[in-house]
Amino acid sequence: MDPIDLYRTFRRALRACQLYPQGSRVRQDASERLAERFRAALEERGEGISFAFLEDGTYVNGQPVPVGEGDDTAGLGEQLFRLGIREFRFLPGLEATEVLRLLGVLTRARLGELNPVDEDLSILLWESDLGHVGYLLYEEHEEFEEEVTQEQIEVEEMISKEPPIGDYLEDDEVEMPDYPVGAPTGLTEAERLRVLADFQRETEEDIPHKYGRVLVEILRVETDQKEVPRLERHLHEYLEALMASERFAILQRLSNSLELEGDEIDPVRHAFGRARDWFLQSELYTRAARLAQGHPTDQEAADAFLVRVPEEVVPDLASLLLDERAEVAPQVFDRIRARIRESADVLGLCLADPRTEVRKLALEEAGVFDRTATRRVRELLTSPDPELRLRAAGALARSEGPDALEGLAEALEDPEVSVRIAAAEALAHRGANRCLELLLRIIVGKDFVRKGLDEKKVFFHAAGRIAPEEVLPVLARLAEQRRFWPSRDRAERSEAALDAMSRLGADARTFVEDRWRRRRPDLMKRFDQFYRHHAGRMADSGNQPANRGLDSALQTASSDAGALQPAGVASPRPVPVAGMPQPAPMTERTEPSLGAPESTHSNTPQADTPGSLDSGETIAEVDTSLDDVFAPLGASQPEAQNDDHDTEHGSSESQREVA
Repeated sequence: MDPIDLYRTFRRALRACQLYPQGSRVRQDASERLAERFRAALEERGEGISFAFLEDGTYVNGQPVPVGEGDDTAGLGEQLFRLGIREFRFLPGLEATEVLRLLGVLTRARLGELNPVDEDLSILLWESDLGHVGYLLYEEHEEFEEEVTQEQIEVEEMISKEPPIGDYLEDDEVEMPDYPVGAPTGLTEAERLRVLADFQRETEEDIPHKYGRVLVEILRVETDQKEVPRLERHLHEYLEALMASERFAILQRLSNSLELEGDEIDPVRHAFGRARDWFLQSELYTRAARLAQGHPTDQEAADAFLVRVPEEVVPDLASLLLDERAEVAPQVFDRIRARIRESADVLGLCLADPRTEVRKLALEEAGVFDRTATRRVRELLTSPDPELRLRAAGALARSEGPDALEGLAEALEDPEVSVRIAAAEALAHRGANRCLELLLRIIVGKDFVRKGLDEKKVFFHAAGRIAPEEVLPVLARLAEQRRFWPSRDRAERSEAALDAMSRLGADARTFVEDRWRRRRPDLMKRFDQFYRHHAGRMADSGNQPANRGLDSALQTASSDAGALQPAGVASPRPVPVAGMPQPAPMTERTEPSLGAPESTHSNTPQADTPGSLDSGETIAEVDTSLDDVFAPLGASQPEAQNDDHDTEHGSSESQREVA
């Protein structure tokens, strides 16, 4: 390889580092090309390649480098000679990273960026860890003769008459004479720090911003269409370098300078549009969210970027925030949650994201729905992930429209128990007549008997929340069947009915007192047990009960149950129903089974016992299916298909008690 051509490659690489900022791809490419040329040349020359810079010229391996017309080869050699560099020797094993570090130090030295206070070329080269680059430096000092004043002569004479230092170490009582001191010529510490701060601000903030503004303005005034792509590429490379070094303050200032003035050519307009689109990429905002340490101005600018996150970037940023390994400020997570709650468009983008964790976050924070978002939530009800289906059913409780109701109707038949329970509670939250119809369709279905006790409780309670005046008589009749039928199905239905009634508040208790005060004191006592249990849970959780008159009802519960017990009839003890398994808790709303009261064993028919059946009522009349029990309720709501009717306008026929 021609050594002269190798030196010119070195000169071009050094010039590229001078023109482009640190971290630029152009710098890296130039250093890699130079390293490849060195490696190829070192294969033929094991002792290394020498670049010598002398006063009379530049030499490569002892061969002078010719200077052509219009060539700045001589200028580079003279400049390196004035910097004190006499020789570079490149050895086998040279790496591209070493070349890049060497070029960086030389570029700073040529541009005069070395701080004269605490930076030196020899120290910087030594700190660069150049294992395969040898260098020879020479620092020439100018000889000068210091003018000695009479005052300095007198001080030196006085010092020469003083005893040696050992005498001072042995005798602490020796007094030091006051020597005349001349006026200080150096900077104070405050002035030195101020100079360094001004220099650092100039190099770290102003110069990089000015360079970026130069690139923007050159692109703005360009009239040659062929030059626009090259200038645009340089601008994007510089923006990428600023983002990689987390210089968000400069990026923010440059983003504000990308406004068109009106007289640009079309290619420039398109280039400015792509430059503005560059500030919409997700990587910029994810880097801003990760910025935990840095200059205060950069942290403030990064926070400003996160305040105006584009809608398209929210899913990517949400995925980053959900990563446990990412160190992100809590306020950033709160902003993203607020964006999902307040914007239906952002909610739709997160629901359409393929990442499961982003979808779950969107379902959890969903607040404002449009038709598109509702349709996407309904589509998630077919997901193979049970947790995703569970959250989708809960989110539909806050949505409106027929799509949400149809989705909840499908969720009522989901194979997962927790999803079916969430769908029932969502229908209770909506509270329309159509919701009651969907619940009753499941309750009177043939598969309802195979559902667990906890699920039956939820369905009965959900129906009671929608139309308490209409459903309470039906639930009371189901509870009254528990005394006569020891089968598991009837016992569970009775247990679920009592639990649902006890959670419907003080109005339900008033209804129960009027119905069971004389007829069924055993059910009255069992109802009070459930009532106390749910009231205690509400008190433990710190929530105020929504039931009116709850405190007074609790105070009179025990006395009412004792007073209503007829003489000669033993109080029933709550024991588990034979053959009824204890259900495992499914959700947070699942209540443990408290058992059913034990029936009184007697050879006489139970109908003769006070507090059992009414006069003229037979067991056959009580032994009815759920279709028969809910038939009056279903027949009383022909307008159930219309969601606009409120449950308070139910027909009077459905409010009659079942005998």
